[in-house]
Amino acid sequence: SHGLSLPSIYNAMIDGANASQREVLQQSLNLWIVAGEACPEALIQKHYQSFPKADLVNEYGPTEATVWASATVLKPDQPVTIGQPVPGMGVYLLNTHNEPVAIGETGEIYLTGPQLAKGYKGKPKQTAEAFVIYPNIAGDQRLYRTGDLARWRSNGELQFLGRRDHQVKIRGHRIELAEIENRLSGHESVKQAAVIAKASGDTQRLVAYIIEAGNDVDLDVLRNHLTITLPDYMVPSDFVVISHFPLTPNGKLDIKALPEPSNQSGMPYIPPSNEIEETLARIIEELLDRPKIGIDDNFFHIGGDSILSLQVVSRALSQGVSVSARDIFEQKTIAKIALKASIQKDTAQASQEPGSQEEGQPLISLDDDELDALIDELDSALS
Repeated sequence: SHGLSLPSIYNAMIDGANASQREVLQQSLNLWIVAGEACPEALIQKHYQSFPKADLVNEYGPTEATVWASATVLKPDQPVTIGQPVPGMGVYLLNTHNEPVAIGETGEIYLTGPQLAKGYKGKPKQTAEAFVIYPNIAGDQRLYRTGDLARWRSNGELQFLGRRDHQVKIRGHRIELAEIENRLSGHESVKQAAVIAKASGDTQRLVAYIIEAGNDVDLDVLRNHLTITLPDYMVPSDFVVISHFPLTPNGKLDIKALPEPSNQSGMPYIPPSNEIEETLARIIEELLDRPKIGIDDNFFHIGGDSILSLQVVSRALSQGVSVSARDIFEQKTIAKIALKASIQKDTAQASQEPGSQEEGQPLISLDDDELDALIDELDSALS
């Protein structure tokens, strides 16, 4: 058997599988393909530790090129790449002068071949900007400029380096950081804003750096200001107030010199007060790679999402705490989620025993509304 998913979803699936399910997959899984966002090295290690007989393939390709432009089999202790072009797909790396780059140099990925879309329906200007013809590169063939940066390795594989136009991918969604910065700068309490994506465990989270316009910034008000016009995955998990932006000698933002977030949500820290709260706090701290999460911190404001909420549910169940995904969606804070949760000592023991669940039965269950919400998020992430 084989499967295809975002790396973040596959990571959650591995974590959520019990001993019986792992045994079945170890015998039947031949191949898993990850696509749609960068594959972390930790997932490669986790895959081969869990399913050593199955290959893990990293696939790259935008929708405009029928989603499959290059691929490679990832291996532990080898560089993570997006592989070589698939048959029929032409891949070029060009510099800002639209000239091919040498091996090891950074260039923008251009794609050509019969897999290309004709353009964007009803958007001739956007089509003309994205689909171009450079006779000196590919003759009269149309090229699609992806906006993605990469470099050729000596073995002919592509090493992905990020976005040219200040875009990042969070939970599979392509995000324009400048849009968030503009919304922040539009608030009366903000003089200037910069937003970056930082690694957080196996995922990424958004961090906003703020220069105040005069009065103290109320972070809750600022967060609410963003949620009015932006989807939740575009609202930063952390807000850091600084006096000035560090700059490079060329006058650009020096991202490496920005201070690390304090991992504080803006809420006063209130520690867990009972067994259920302690279990939930420990699980969420591990998943988000954040220390000292208080029971009044909003799970979705500090980096949580629907995919991670499923991992909370499965890890909690394995540790004897029964909680539903709906409870996390609706209650949001550990204090409120804990009131809906219950201790199930037998569950923690049973989940560790091979064959304790009926073969093929999911580790956690979702009602129709929860499943629809998750599918909607995955559909938008993969579109």
